[in-house]
Amino acid sequence: MALRHPDGEYAITVMYSVPDDAWYLELDLVGGQRNLVTAIVPDEDPAREPTVCFSPLEPHVDVPYAVMRWFMDQVDKEINT
Repeated sequence: MALRHPDGEYAITVMYSVPDDAWYLELDLVGGQRNLVTAIVPDEDPAREPTVCFSPLEPHVDVPYAVMRWFMDQVDKEINT
């Protein structure tokens, strides 16, 4: 599943990893076809906490505050479900 930000430059890809028992939400730069941020939300084990990962190998990209807020709101919704 993919959610597109209203400005069209960013999207969130949502997928489930069976081996990890977790939902992955990836903030992607659509034009650059690259992942900027990944949030991992465990599904089955309430003792595991959600995490957010940034790739240290990728070049720096400025993400607008409104876009990061939109992404984190989607992560929060996934955590609550």
